[in-house]
Amino acid sequence: MFFGYYNIANLVTLLGLVSSVLACFNAMNGNIKMGVVMFLLAGLCDMFDGRIARSLKMRSGREKLFGVQIDTVCDMVSFGVTPVIIGYALGMRGVFDILVFLLFAVCGGVRLAYFNTQAIARPDLKMDHFTGVPIPFICYVLPFLVLLMCFVPFSVMRVVLPIAYLLIAFGYILKIRIAKMSLRTGLIMVAVEAACVLGLFLAGDILLG
Repeated sequence: MFFGYYNIANLVTLLGLVSSVLACFNAMNGNIKMGVVMFLLAGLCDMFDGRIARSLKMRSGREKLFGVQIDTVCDMVSFGVTPVIIGYALGMRGVFDILVFLLFAVCGGVRLAYFNTQAIARPDLKMDHFTGVPIPFICYVLPFLVLLMCFVPFSVMRVVLPIAYLLIAFGYILKIRIAKMSLRTGLIMVAVEAACVLGLFLAGDILLG
């Protein structure tokens, strides 16, 4: 009745997409803390969907290719658009901020398209390294920056936040080899981000609502 390939890995990918949309809704409604939580949930889904997919032994070539494509589409929303919405909701709305956000989204799109091109060029669709900073990297930076806004004057963060986005954007399209993150390192990073979220709920009541 419907087209597409549906398995547990792709459903996890789509759960990340749903979480990102909810992150945007929460951020634009002023609930920054819950927006960050939903954003990190999307990052968690991205961390595990590929591992789940590789554990599925009976996937056809078309299923594998569809998994690559749906992951890229969802990543563009989750890590190319959602961080922009959160940054805008935090008050970064000047002309320079908007230009930085546009560049961030464009570089994210280029990075994902390049990754797909590399993956499809390989018969097994497997990548043993990344070229450029992986787009989910923003998951490890944005929660810390939002937490920092609870302690650092807005006039300072008004400069820090756009610069951080700008550096990450250039990192997306930088032609350097980066090894894939191990599961252990990923879980450590998740623990750090969970600590940032806890800090937001403890210290961010006044500023972030």
